[in-house]
Amino acid sequence: DPEPYGSTRLWETLIGACVTVWLSPFPSPPDAAKQYRLELHRVCVGLSEHVAQAAALVEEAPRNHQELVELHEEARKTENSAQALPGTLASANRAVRNNPLRRRDIGPLATLAEPTAKFVEMARWTRLLVEEVAGLSRRPDGDPVWPSGGASLSRVLRPLAAVIDGVLVKDAGGEATIAEAAEELRRWREVDKHPLAVIMRRPTFRLLRTVATLTGETVPNLPHPSGNDSVGDLVGETPVEGGHD
Repeated sequence: DPEPYGSTRLWETLIGACVTVWLSPFPSPPDAAKQYRLELHRVCVGLSEHVAQAAALVEEAPRNHQELVELHEEARKTENSAQALPGTLASANRAVRNNPLRRRDIGPLATLAEPTAKFVEMARWTRLLVEEVAGLSRRPDGDPVWPSGGASLSRVLRPLAAVIDGVLVKDAGGEATIAEAAEELRRWREVDKHPLAVIMRRPTFRLLRTVATLTGETVPNLPHPSGNDSVGDLVGETPVEGGHD
């Protein structure tokens, strides 16, 4: 009968659409856990590249000022991506809980909560370090710092970048360790008491400390558990030196 034909077809279409939506998670359910791990890996790769690029640029920071400014912009974008990770993780957790075929991912995703927070912190210190170096690279009073300080900072960042790349990105260890970077930071502190060097050592140490928590290594002179955020002798920030920035 042509009169009710249109309404019948519309009703059948609506039923078909509802069935399709209801069944769609089962033939090929979206892998929210895998998608989140890929995003976490992408952020980590970016941080590894930023630290390695900073290590290459800081030795002659005044001459590389424009490259440092560009690197700071890239580090800022990566920090924004890192800050979005907790929200993305929460969405992934909801997705696996609502999908009967993905509930096995609830546990593995839960273990990523603490590393996610550390990656956010790591991105912050990477961005701040590059920002400090880029800003100081144009200061006239920074000229005495770079011949020794730039090389010293580079010697800290190179093994640190190797650790991030080898352990966190490629999940494969390597010769470089946090201890090597910490020792270079200590040597830098011993030979360079300039206030601008202290400013650069602050985010450097905090970045090193955050990476160490992700790799399971121990860093000497960690802040006291009571919450005192002093970075102590490793940075060279003492009342005698007046190193507060």
